[in-house]
Amino acid sequence: MSTARTFIHRSMATGLIVVAPSFTSLPKLSRIQSIVISQMGPSSVHVERTWGEFRDTVDFIFGHVQGGVHIEGTYRSSKGGELHYRAEVTRDEGHVEISDLQETFTVKLAKQDFRGHAYYKLVSIGFGDKEVVVDEQQLERNLPQLVEIARGLAQSRMLPLILDSHSLIQGAREKIARRSAKTASLTLVQEVLAVGCGWDCFGCGIALVSYGLSIATLISSCGATFGTTCIVALVGSRLAAIDLVMDCADCIECVLH
Repeated sequence: MSTARTFIHRSMATGLIVVAPSFTSLPKLSRIQSIVISQMGPSSVHVERTWGEFRDTVDFIFGHVQGGVHIEGTYRSSKGGELHYRAEVTRDEGHVEISDLQETFTVKLAKQDFRGHAYYKLVSIGFGDKEVVVDEQQLERNLPQLVEIARGLAQSRMLPLILDSHSLIQGAREKIARRSAKTASLTLVQEVLAVGCGWDCFGCGIALVSYGLSIATLISSCGATFGTTCIVALVGSRLAAIDLVMDCADCIECVLH
């Protein structure tokens, strides 16, 4: 058994949860940035980041599908270019699609239980016409395909957009977390009541997209040198997937009732 596979099996047996490390630094903004999150309707949210003369935006729209929620989004960069997101999540599974209309990166998830805790397990990743099952039992066999996807994504024209949009969405998530940590004011309560499922589904949507972008960033940073560290980080990305259950549970319940 290879060193990578041995380490993975030991990690899974002991319940070790490995957080995918950030191999590539996200773009650093040279000036103070401002992020504004606006409710545009009962099922749409607009996020805008400005710093100096630059302005980046993300728009999300949420809709009901059988057993869950459908999320679409578009990132528009001040540097030029757009990135499109499509995601669905139910109580049992989910998927994220990231595309610039010429190339497409996909992540598929399936709900699992680990020692009494539910999480969405990473099932497969895809880029272009290639899709690879992500499973510790098949990693050695699938490693050449993973390397091929990693190399292709690292050279992709949409990689700069992935990194920039990940930075914006992470900033929006941090702003929501800070806001949620504050004592709810009357204004906040009125706003939450007014938006229906929008606020819950916005949190779910950016969590799903952020997870997909994180996996894309990890895969691209590994490139052709896809070794033990990358494999373990990829299979061990459970902690973020546990967050997806918590972030999306309220949204799914809201749209189904």
